Amino acid sequence: MKKMFINLGLLSFIVFQLTGCTTVSVEPMSLIQPNSLNREWNDYDAMATSQELVYECLRLRWRDDFIKEQGRNPRIMVGPVMNDTPDAIGSESFLKYLEREVMDSGKVVFIAVSDEQRQANSSLEAMMLLARELGGDYILVSRLNAVHDIVPGKRVSNYQVTLELIDVTLNEKVWTGQKDIKKIIRKN
Repeated sequence: MKKMFINLGLLSFIVFQLTGCTTVSVEPMSLIQPNSLNREWNDYDAMATSQELVYECLRLRWRDDFIKEQGRNPRIMVGPVMNDTPDAIGSESFLKYLEREVMDSGKVVFIAVSDEQRQANSSLEAMMLLARELGGDYILVSRLNAVHDIVPGKRVSNYQVTLELIDVTLNEKVWTGQKDIKKIIRKN
């Protein structure tokens, strides 16, 4: 009986050592610096890309030309995000980053579109029609592409984001921008 208590005690001690001493630490991650835990597109990529491309779009000549002709800021609707990658990218979060950047710029009038309206008008043509109906001048359309090259011990993922600003009345592209994000994963 005494031996059984010693064995149970020893077993309890071992179980406690294996499970009870395990510590879990949680540390906040900043969106200001990349925190990619894998090779795939992430929140930081979406945020940084939307900031850079919207800034580039709104600082160029097309906006000044529009204000000179119309006497007001252009009205822009953020259109669909087309995911042409083999990856499951959360295009909705990228869309929200784009909307925030356009709205916060103060350089254009942002046309809000509900998720229901966006789903009901999923094609580019339908979104352009919706933009015209809502008094929009332009629609900002984005496309995500990816190419993955794999060799033994190494994988390179190149994500390419293209934004196009389209005049919804004339169906003319007035601006296009592109950003590439390359990620290299090495396996030892």
